[in-house]
Amino acid sequence: MSKEGLQLAARFAWSAKACSDNQEGKKILENCVVENKYDGVETILSGYKEMMFYLSILAREMQKEIFSKEVVSPYWLGGDELNRFSGDILPFHLFKVLREPGNPDDCMVRWGPVTEIGKSKLIAVLYSTGQKSKELLVYPKGFLPGLKNGDIIAAHGGIAVKILTPEEETSLDYWTKKALRRKN
Repeated sequence: MSKEGLQLAARFAWSAKACSDNQEGKKILENCVVENKYDGVETILSGYKEMMFYLSILAREMQKEIFSKEVVSPYWLGGDELNRFSGDILPFHLFKVLREPGNPDDCMVRWGPVTEIGKSKLIAVLYSTGQKSKELLVYPKGFLPGLKNGDIIAAHGGIAVKILTPEEETSLDYWTKKALRRKN
């Protein structure tokens, strides 16, 4: 079991619409991220059928465990591993989002610098489908330890879920642009 991979998947799944009505599942995912408790996490994550479909493609291609960080990270944040894929499938979250009806900004992973921090909310300038916008986001207690102005965060579903490393930001930017070009 890869704890890093489970935590990364839990961060992004916690903010997904599918989890909004499942308070017990949301608490299990939150406990994984904040308290390093892993009981029930794989079961909850396995309920995200589309995510599991793309993770299984990545895992099979990479010959890694489905919840390993090496598999989960490219799905949510992009990565060189995605260069292995061409054709109709790109196992990257935005690729999935772009195939669905509606505004991709509602579900895509967006990122940008934090400009103001409150007790449970922050303001960040987020990149989305070709533009930047200043937005008020909620952040769950314990998800962003050490958060400070200027940090680059990832947001999903209106929730700030992760402080990005410079490498993660570069990868997310590159693969977001590539997925948007691929759609057009």
